Amino acid sequence: MKDNGKNVLKVSPIKTNVTHGTCSEQTVFDTISKQLQGTSYSAFFMMDHAVCIGKYTNNTFILPPGLSFEPVYLIGLRIFNCEEELYIWRLSNRELGYRHRDEVSMQGEEAEVIDAAHLLWGSVASFNGDNEWVILKDSRGIELIIPAEGYQIGSRVLLKTRNYIKDNPLGQYGYVDCRFMKLIREEDYSWKRA
Repeated sequence: MKDNGKNVLKVSPIKTNVTHGTCSEQTVFDTISKQLQGTSYSAFFMMDHAVCIGKYTNNTFILPPGLSFEPVYLIGLRIFNCEEELYIWRLSNRELGYRHRDEVSMQGEEAEVIDAAHLLWGSVASFNGDNEWVILKDSRGIELIIPAEGYQIGSRVLLKTRNYIKDNPLGQYGYVDCRFMKLIREEDYSWKRA
């Protein structure tokens, strides 16, 4: 795209590995440990009773006080870092689908990507649980609990994503996949695209 002094999207070529599969509520923990290659991740939980961002470290989920991960309540789960993401979602009553996408080895299929940052609603309103967690809150009452990694009261938080694009037989490009990469403090992010 032509740079006319305005923010433009930067399309980058990469190589990525993608694996799809299914698992059950009983085998989801085995699937997670088999698919992920690293040791430290963020985890975005969508459950019947809560939505939050926690951590997955050394095969253990760390969630805000009062919450636990039980596969029976899972709607969706994204375990992610800058190099890979395991996305798990409910397919039926007891069956789960998953997609693992990684760029660790930089081998696999060629892809074109656009990285973006999305401002999460609200700002840091309070700390919870020995200052290990912060609560993002807005004036409408929406709350999201996330790990307190360098945030201060009033901080805004961004979610960095990698968006995969591909052309169709007519030559039109569109998004075919998206993965979460990391949370960023707004003050650490440059809104001008590279």
